[in-house]
Amino acid sequence: MTPRLRGCVCIVALVNLTIAAGLAQQPPGGRVDTLMKNGLKLSGSVEMDRPVYLAGETMNFTVAISNPSVAPLEILTPFDYGTGWFVPLSQTFRHGREKWLSGGVDVQHSIPENAPSVVLQPGHSMTHQYHFYDDIPGGMHLFLPLTAGYSPGVYHLLYAYGNRPVAEYQVVTPELEEFVVVRLPKQEGASQSEDTYVFSLASDGRHFICVRRQPLSSGDYVTRADLRLPPNGTLRSSIAQLLSPYSRFAESGAPFTSLAATADAGYNLTIPWTAPGPSGTQQSSLTLQKADWLVVPPPEPEDDDDTDESN
Repeated sequence: MTPRLRGCVCIVALVNLTIAAGLAQQPPGGRVDTLMKNGLKLSGSVEMDRPVYLAGETMNFTVAISNPSVAPLEILTPFDYGTGWFVPLSQTFRHGREKWLSGGVDVQHSIPENAPSVVLQPGHSMTHQYHFYDDIPGGMHLFLPLTAGYSPGVYHLLYAYGNRPVAEYQVVTPELEEFVVVRLPKQEGASQSEDTYVFSLASDGRHFICVRRQPLSSGDYVTRADLRLPPNGTLRSSIAQLLSPYSRFAESGAPFTSLAATADAGYNLTIPWTAPGPSGTQQSSLTLQKADWLVVPPPEPEDDDDTDESN
C-alpha cells in the first residue's frame, strides 16, 4: 500500500507572519478568547533535534511552555491539534526584503468554545517531545510525517499556540552515493509486496547510511538510473522528495565504497557495508529491527455517522 503522507512540509503559499501565527478569530469576550489571551502570557520554546538537516530527512523536536507569572493561568490544553498546530516556514527574499513561506500544514482554524483547558501553576512547565511519525491528538487525527524541506535554505518551525514559539534550522543538499532498492517479503494477507530504499548520503565531509521509513508498493519504486542524478550526485529537491521520509542510521568520516541490504520475513534489515579504514578496507554490518525503521500510518478513523443497520 502506498503510504499516506499527510502533514509533510511542502512550501506552497506566501503568507504574513501574523496570519501564520494561527490565531484564529474568536468571539470577543468568549471563553476561548480569554484562554488564548492567557496563553499569550506563557513562555514557550521549540527545540529541534539537530540544527542542520539533509534535504527530505525526518525531524524530531521538543515543545515546552511555562507560566512565568505569579498567578495560575487557565489555558487551552497544549500539544493537541485542536488547540495548537505547527507551521513550517521557509526563508526567501523578494526585492531585497526578507519573506517567509508557509508550509502545507493548516495555517489557522477556529477553536470551539468547548475546547479542553488546563490550569498551569506559576513557575510550572509542560513539555512534549514530537517524533515525525506521531499521531497528533485532537479532532483532526493527523498523522504527521514531518520532514525537513526538500530545498536548501533556512527554515522556521512555528508552534501556533500561546506566544507562538519558533525554532530555526537549516536544510542542506547532500550528495547521493550508494543506492539500494530493498525488496520486502510479502506479508500474510497482503495483496502485494513492498519495497524501501537504503542509501548513503554525503554532506560536509561526513557520510550517512539512510533508510526510507515508509515502504512503497512494489512497482512504485525507482532505480538509481530513474533518478537521473547530475554527475556529482547532488540530491535535487525532486529526488529528495522521492526518498523522503528517511532517517540516518550510521555515520562515517570516509565514503562508503559498497552498500547492500536485505530484509527477512519480519521486515528486519541487514545492511553490510565497506569503507576505507586506518589499516585498509573496513567491513561492517548494520542490523535494524522492524520497529527501528518502519513507520506505518495509523488506520483512518471511522466516520462517526457510520451505523450498523443489521438486525
